[in-house]
Amino acid sequence: MKEVSCTLSSKRQAFRQKDITMSNQTDAKSLVEAVLNGELTLDAALEQQLDDDDDDADMESIHVALCYANLGQLDRVVDLPGEPTVAQFIEQFGLGPFVPMLNDQEPDQHGEIRYHLGTMVDFYGDVCRVIGRRRVTILAMPREDDFEVFLESQDGNPMYFVGESMVGPVEKG
Repeated sequence: MKEVSCTLSSKRQAFRQKDITMSNQTDAKSLVEAVLNGELTLDAALEQQLDDDDDDADMESIHVALCYANLGQLDRVVDLPGEPTVAQFIEQFGLGPFVPMLNDQEPDQHGEIRYHLGTMVDFYGDVCRVIGRRRVTILAMPREDDFEVFLESQDGNPMYFVGESMVGPVEKG
């Protein structure tokens, strides 16, 4: 009889976890909508989505996971305790709806996208790869660019967001 009660208890926990995941997805979609409507910044929405669920996840780790998801590198390990893969991290915290937000395909004020994902760029003499692109929030001060790109160094280490004007094409030489 104990075996049956353990099984029922396990099933209840699985249903609760599924309800939490479904709730996270619904909340995440609402948060994404709030970002798109200019009511929240992306980082504020991500913080609300995590809601202190993971004290170890800093914003850079979250950005990196979302960027690598856009690149299809779901098996890549996120630099966090337990070494979750990108796919596991996104699933665990219901971040799926946020993934496209770091691959913004909107043209800039000149009607173009300067740097697509995967593009090699020059960042103050260092060659880096663009792994993410997002619109700069209207709340940013000073606001020098419409878009920021997330960079990865040539040795494969993720770096951070910089304004598109801070990078340039790689000189062929």
